[in-house]
Amino acid sequence: MSRIFRISGAFVLLSLVSFNSASAESRKARMNHFAGQTAVVMINGSLDPPLLKVKQGTTVEWINNGETRTVAASDASFSSGVLKPGKSFQHTFRKRGRFSYRCRLAEGNGGSEIAGTIFVTR
Repeated sequence: MSRIFRISGAFVLLSLVSFNSASAESRKARMNHFAGQTAVVMINGSLDPPLLKVKQGTTVEWINNGETRTVAASDASFSSGVLKPGKSFQHTFRKRGRFSYRCRLAEGNGGSEIAGTIFVTR
């Protein structure tokens, strides 16, 4: 009986260690969104990451891995046109500032809004 408890205890301990490692990796991945990542992935109504911080002069690429979408800046400084699944769009941010963008197709089709923000620093 005590052997069963030892085996069960070892399994629980390994599960906790595995969970902690996954949590650390998840935190690290979220931090990378603000540390040099230059791509935004669009998948089924979501953006990864929805917020991105880049340096002035950086080119950001939007990669569409879901339904047909668009990427359009709220201030009209960039627009992708229609992006079919598997296609991408790039824009170089030459000015500092905050650039909000969204998918105009989602709004027109009565879908949920897909929006993100690029923060451009020195």
